[in-house]
Amino acid sequence: MTKNQIIAQQLEKSFISREKLIKFPVADNGEPLVDLQEILPLFVLASKPDVLCNGCKTIFVRQAVAHKLKKIAGRLNKQGLKLKIVDGYRFQKTQQLYWEQEIKLQKRKRPRLSKREIERLADIFVASPQTAFHPTGGAVDVTLVNQKTNRELWLGSRIGDSSVKSYSLYPCLSPLALANRQILFKEMARENFYNLPSEWWHFSYGAKDWAIFYNKKKAIYDQIKDNKLIRYKFK
Repeated sequence: MTKNQIIAQQLEKSFISREKLIKFPVADNGEPLVDLQEILPLFVLASKPDVLCNGCKTIFVRQAVAHKLKKIAGRLNKQGLKLKIVDGYRFQKTQQLYWEQEIKLQKRKRPRLSKREIERLADIFVASPQTAFHPTGGAVDVTLVNQKTNRELWLGSRIGDSSVKSYSLYPCLSPLALANRQILFKEMARENFYNLPSEWWHFSYGAKDWAIFYNKKKAIYDQIKDNKLIRYKFK
């Protein structure tokens, strides 16, 4: 095994299994989705519309999540930084598309592996439609931006990179990247977000992984079905 394979194997021991997530209870509290454009310019909103959102040009999250992000952004602004929001609520059909693409990618890379092992590997970087957190409106992908230069800080890998370098606690990074990660982790943790250990940029609140990590009896955000979305917007 290579050094990175050994590191990955050790770090993956802390990952929450899909089976545990499926079984964990959830009772959605009906909290509405909020348009993050309404609280600019405290942070930067990435131009990454949902590919199946009929031309969406903004990002939605649950109301409590938006409030927490606003507080985090305010603290970062005082440090000369901005919080960049790359993704938030995601349509279920979009999640399904991403999942199918990742399955195909893993099959091309490792054609001899079983279906179960292919799905396990795919699930590390693209959650299966059954357990995905973005469709709850409680998950966000974020990074840091320098206020003066408007350039993203380097946190060890690009967002979306499917390698062990994206694991939150991957140790073999430059001192600068490690320090930048700690800034982000510290601020997000202050508002009780849970960081997905396979993606340094992914944080959730209210979803099943968050509830498991914080020893809650149940999650408060369920996936919002595409045909029920109107009930959650602009309440």
